[in-house]
Amino acid sequence: MKKIAIISHVVPPQSSGQAVILGRLLQQFAPSQLIFITNQVEHSIHTNFDIYFCNTYLSSIFKYISYLPILFFFYTKAEIFLRSKKIQQIVFENNITTLVVCSGDLFNMPAATKVCKNNNIELIPYFFDDYIYQWKLKFARKAAKYEADAISFSKKSIAPNEYIAGDYKKRYGVDVKVIRNLSENSFLANINNLKNKNTKLEVDKLQIGFLGSVYHANYDAFLAFFQALKKYDKISIKFKIYTSINHRKLEKLFIEFNHIIEYSEHLEQKDIPTALLENDVLYLPLGFNTGIEKVIRSSAPGKLAEYLYSSRPIIAHVPGDSFVTWYFRKNNFPYLINSQETNKIISVITKIIADKKAKRDYSFYLQSAKSDFDPQKNQKLFRDYIFGE
Repeated sequence: MKKIAIISHVVPPQSSGQAVILGRLLQQFAPSQLIFITNQVEHSIHTNFDIYFCNTYLSSIFKYISYLPILFFFYTKAEIFLRSKKIQQIVFENNITTLVVCSGDLFNMPAATKVCKNNNIELIPYFFDDYIYQWKLKFARKAAKYEADAISFSKKSIAPNEYIAGDYKKRYGVDVKVIRNLSENSFLANINNLKNKNTKLEVDKLQIGFLGSVYHANYDAFLAFFQALKKYDKISIKFKIYTSINHRKLEKLFIEFNHIIEYSEHLEQKDIPTALLENDVLYLPLGFNTGIEKVIRSSAPGKLAEYLYSSRPIIAHVPGDSFVTWYFRKNNFPYLINSQETNKIISVITKIIADKKAKRDYSFYLQSAKSDFDPQKNQKLFRDYIFGE
């Protein structure tokens, strides 16, 4: 019988997107079938599955050593060796047959590959992001080697969208299984219950909502969008940010909270459906000049499924060459902005207001969510792929 270990730098029930998606995918697994291995040092994590720690005494000095090329060369060798020893011990103690190693940490991938090669254990890389391009240039060369080693040994690998899967197909000629960033099992039922109660919105006002983090991967899209809102005076518009990022930190990023832009603290999962439905429109941004354009290109925001299930109109404010743009065009979704230009942003806002007055039906969002992001469907895909021969 197979027993799985998932190696990730974040684990459920933490609020990080990767941890959230893993938690949702694994809801059908019994604790006896799976364990987590993590390199983080936060030991106060409570989950249904056993958690083991593979961080070493060297892990804490990584950020200092990385600036010294000669020392960094020897450090990487030592860190991978020590971490692989810890992982191997955990694997043996728990009779692990398959290691699923997630992107997000530079050293988990090579350490897991080393363990699997030495002990003939199945390795399945899970690329939540492009493993090479999520690192600064000086780390990317090492990441490219680690990734190539993992891909050459493994017979299976997973990605959350067609863009990442396509990149690995081009890079190595391998087929990567697409398993999407799904929503909670009960999310659609909760949305429907709220819709049946009261979702009446005012015709002469527009409230736009964003749920998530504001950071370097989307920050410049926000600034361009807010600049356009200041210049739009046809009707009253409010933009509400629901985020765990501190209010003052956002102000330091030059986000000015005023009569247009409103701050709301991070929401518990149970409160997300209500927050989605209290907005006329939902905003989905990705940055244009971030320094991590290749990561942005293949990014699959975890909130996309929840946005779609709400059946609220969605403004995708993202670069033209990106998975989100591809997905919106594939499904003929309106309200796609591939520019930071004020006039193009205002044009989309004007179109939304006209469609609101005309009471446009947005049920096509829900149909796409059911087709692509259904929790049971993606849980089954994951389970069948992991346990299949």
